[in-house]
Amino acid sequence: MTRRIRVALALGPALALLALATPASAQQFPTSDPTYGVPEPSLAAPEGFGTKGTVAITSDFDLDLRRITDSFMGDSVSQTQIHITPTVLIFMANNLAVGGLMAYQYDSVEEADYSLNKFAIGPMLAYNIGVSPRASLLPTVGVLYGWAKQSETVGGGRDSSSGYDISLLLRVPVLFHAFQHVFVGATPFAELDLVSKSEGQDVAKTRTFGVTLDLGVWF
Repeated sequence: MTRRIRVALALGPALALLALATPASAQQFPTSDPTYGVPEPSLAAPEGFGTKGTVAITSDFDLDLRRITDSFMGDSVSQTQIHITPTVLIFMANNLAVGGLMAYQYDSVEEADYSLNKFAIGPMLAYNIGVSPRASLLPTVGVLYGWAKQSETVGGGRDSSSGYDISLLLRVPVLFHAFQHVFVGATPFAELDLVSKSEGQDVAKTRTFGVTLDLGVWF
């Protein structure tokens, strides 16, 4: 089964976020709130993030709408891509969260009359590590099941195929807590296919590595 992989690089923003997080450790957040107290040493910063009962809609929530046109020697190829990937984590104990990811991907190439629809879902486990009053790490591991169907015009006829894959997802989000209940960050990740089949037959397994720029909220 043909797979189209998107890797977004955000190493620059990640370094900038870490630089901002370092000086912020010298002050408490928010300094103007009279109800604010110093968090327990065992809890990640800012206060409340990572405590039992916290719900985090992670930065994996991303909506990509892309229209890509490639031209070479008078020929052009137009592509449309839509990716939606919400992830929710619930902290069952201080700093320890469980949750899940659900994704939808649509790719098309007009000139080849090609289209791909893919759905993925899977559980995730994460642990929050406080680095400073405004920065934390959120190592995450998950197992994803994805089902996809692709179709294209071949020799005047329409050819379709479907298949599935099971993959291991490893992520290490570097989070900067810009405001209470809001965080941004950069996430190095690896997605490794464990099983990949199309029409019941084994096909090539894919390994994907990259960094994404993230945004999330918690309450």
